[in-house]
Amino acid sequence: MSESKLAIGCAGAGVLGSAIMGRLLDCGFSVTVWNRHREKLQPLLALGAVAAETPADLAKAGARIRGYCRNSFQKWQTPNSRWKARSR
Repeated sequence: MSESKLAIGCAGAGVLGSAIMGRLLDCGFSVTVWNRHREKLQPLLALGAVAAETPADLAKAGARIRGYCRNSFQKWQTPNSRWKARSR
């Protein structure tokens, strides 16, 4: 991999999102995270992640965005949104 590493944005800091983003932080990636419940971000922030205040801030910060959440995007969906939220 080149010296300049990719910036990653993550929506969702649950079990899966935290594990993946924690590993990326360990590898030296720049990670910005957003979660509906801000307290869940604390372990990632301690590892060096940056918190996004809103999903829009997350989109501005990350070169690549990954979502690891079940229904978060439903909350932010608009009639013209490209996100197709699926409920379980």
